[in-house]
This record gives sequence, structure tokens and C-alpha cells, in this order.
Amino acid sequence: MNVDVLVVGAGPAGLTAGIYCVRRGLSALVCEGKIPGGTVAITPWVENYPGFKRISGVELAQKIEEHAREQKVELKQDAVVSVEKKGVLFEATLAGGEKVSSKAVILAMGAMHKSLGVKGEKELSGRGVSYCATCDAPLFKKKRVAVIGGGNTALSSALLLLSLASKTFLVHRREEFRGEEAMLKQAEQAGVEKIVPFIPLEILGKSKVSGLKVQHAKTLEEKTLELDGVFICVGEVPASELAKKIGVTIDKDGYIQVDKECRTSVEGVYAAGDITGWLKQIVTAEYMGAQAAISAFEFIKKEKVKGIIH
Repeated sequence: MNVDVLVVGAGPAGLTAGIYCVRRGLSALVCEGKIPGGTVAITPWVENYPGFKRISGVELAQKIEEHAREQKVELKQDAVVSVEKKGVLFEATLAGGEKVSSKAVILAMGAMHKSLGVKGEKELSGRGVSYCATCDAPLFKKKRVAVIGGGNTALSSALLLLSLASKTFLVHRREEFRGEEAMLKQAEQAGVEKIVPFIPLEILGKSKVSGLKVQHAKTLEEKTLELDGVFICVGEVPASELAKKIGVTIDKDGYIQVDKECRTSVEGVYAAGDITGWLKQIVTAEYMGAQAAISAFEFIKKEKVKGIIH
């Protein structure tokens, strides 16, 4: 199969990239091993997407997918397992064995939040359990919340929630924090209550979060925090294995490094969305998808003028 642009990943970044490619007159194939929509599709509610006061993640993902299909973007539910440079073109191999040749590649595989793996986390996800304070903090005005984690994301989330919630706890399994000292002091001075060194054991609640059971890392003492919300900020896992195989430059955390035009270190390869480590929001992913598509279009046009590709 031959296309102008192969897009890997069908979240907001990948689908937007496909739309912008087609609108520039390019053929685009968007490949996704799972259902289209990325993490949006498993987000219970979205309340910060312009144009919708409140919409379920599944519905928003479906609307974006429908838009892409209406624009004649080709979608294939098959994972890309490898991408190699073959002369002036790229050749991708799909999990089903099919080969796809393209003039440019856009990587939009996203990243997944790390989970705690404790009882109640999965059951109460979207019902008080959140992985994104930027997305969900407004839902917890004048409520009691806990942030779990010890890095900058956890600290910034605690500070954000403190401005809205009635009480904000910061739970960390160690006494030392990985986040910036200045941010930690700011959180302490602002009134965030540290619960250290305590390990989360179970998120409590039936239809919604009611508390968090924790255990002291040394004494094994257990106690329960009465809560309305639990924000889990223990890191993310970028889906960058394919990027490593292609040879694009990634940072120490596994995110693909791009410039302002979404170009990677490999000519003809672009990246967009959460896989780059930029602000992890739907609108950001869509902006980057659009930029990556425009950059790919300019690259292909330039190569055609030079007579390198046809």
C-alpha cells in the first residue's frame, strides 16, 4: 500500500494530522492497534474542550473519528510494528503483516498514565479518581482531595487543587520529594498537608471516592483519609518503542524531542501529542497534529520540487 503520509496513532493528535494532510491534498493512512481516540476514549468526562461544556470522552473521540472519516482519512485498526527508510521512502510493517510505503511519517502514539494498581483505583476511575488535575480540578471545588506522587506534576497538581478544594493532602511513599525544592516549599507554605512516608493501600468508596487507606512505610501504621477525590500523579509511560527503532532522538524520560514545527531528528519524521511530553491536553495534541501535517506537506512539496520523490 502506498500513501503520502503514514500517521501512527489515532488519538486527537493523529486524527487531526490525518485531517490536515488530506485537506492539503495528501493521502493519509492513520494506523491504530486499539480503538481510535487514545486516552480520550477512556476518559469519563471532558469539561475543558472548547465548544462543549461537558462531553463524555467516548463521545468526543467518536466525533473526532467521524470528522476524520468524513474528510476521507483512511483509518486502519492495525498496529505499526516497524518503520524503515527504504531509499527516499519509508516502509512500515503492520502487525497483520501488511507493508505500507510513505513519503513522510507522523508519530502520535501518546502516553499512558502509570497506575498505582491498588484496590478501588480502576473501579472508581472517573468517579473521584483522576490522573489529570488540569482537566478535573474544577470538579472538586470545596471538596477534600489527595494527590499521590512526589514529582513536579504531583506538586503542581497539589497547588492547583489547593486553590479550589477545601483541603488538599500530598501523599508520598518517601520523605524526600523528587520535585523541585522551591515548588515543595510553595506547596507547604500554601497549606498543602504532606502525608509522608505513606504508601497507598486502597481507594475507598462504592459509587464514588470516599477515602484513601494508607500505610506508613516504616512503622506499617495504617490510617484512612476521608476524601472526595484522589489524583494519581506517579508518572507516565510514553509509547516510544517504535520511535527508538526509527532512531529519532528521545529525552531521558522517553519522550520524542521535536522543534516548534514538530520535526524530529530524522528527516521526514514528525511527532505530535503526548508522545512529545508537551502539555498533555486535547487541544495541544490537536494543534501539534495540525502542525506536524503542515510540516510533512512542506517536506513532501520540497522533495518533489527537487525531484527526489514523485
